[in-house]
Amino acid sequence: MGILLCILKRKHIGGVRSCYSQVKRIAENLTMNNQRDTSVEVRIGRIFNTYGPWMCLDDGHIVSNFVSHVIRKQPMTVYGDG
Repeated sequence: MGILLCILKRKHIGGVRSCYSQVKRIAENLTMNNQRDTSVEVRIGRIFNTYGPWMCLDDGHIVSNFVSHVIRKQPMTVYGDG
């Protein structure tokens, strides 16, 4: 409950991203607790590397890199073994 109070009071523990991940972890824990208490079957999906209209093209993530290359008509960079 202490982490939830910090989040609600907008106090960041370890930075903004840490707070973001804590909110996701709390939501997952609440969901799993509800499943145990009610026997309702649930699934948790962890979505990452998404792209949306307000995302910065130069944020360094793979999806935004591909989108920025297409918009700028540059060849797409493939990292590692592809």
